[in-house]
Amino acid sequence: MKTKIWILPIGFSLVLIGFLGLAAVSDSRPPSISEVVGQSSEIEELLKTVRNKTLMQTDPERLVKAIERLGQLRALTAIDDLSQLLTFKRTFKGEEIGIFVHLYSPDERYPAIRALRAIGEPALPALVRVIETNETGSRASENAAYTVGSIFRDEPAREVNYLSEAAATASTPEGKNRLLKAVEAAKKYVR
Repeated sequence: MKTKIWILPIGFSLVLIGFLGLAAVSDSRPPSISEVVGQSSEIEELLKTVRNKTLMQTDPERLVKAIERLGQLRALTAIDDLSQLLTFKRTFKGEEIGIFVHLYSPDERYPAIRALRAIGEPALPALVRVIETNETGSRASENAAYTVGSIFRDEPAREVNYLSEAAATASTPEGKNRLLKAVEAAKKYVR
């Protein structure tokens, strides 16, 4: 009996392997205990990294990678830490030596925006606190409002409702005013 050998084009093989890999690790199955424990210890290490304030100066790329990974893991325990990093600005290679000019979106420039957006709605209370406690127009407030908008990007009316409800329960008159200004800015995107 003669054995047939099938040779698939490399591109098709990679797509097939990728598809089978995704099927094996689908979101439909609950994570195993070892996965949960592994993620928990990874999150703890990442939190140590983002809490190390000297990294902004000494190793900003390590800080960026930790922020991005926390977003990928949708680490709820990292929300407060990430909201404190909304003003941490990423510098891209080439910019350091002044030869590379490119306009970056806020979520490219400020990695905590992308991480908090990946976490989604559980991050909203922390983002509202940032808007409420920082001056309107400050980088922290602007980035928090941008993140809220990106979480509700498919439903801008929900963003307006959420911020309006937050303004109604604000802890200070200044906070209420700041949230109402965020509501007015968000209304521009409702059709």
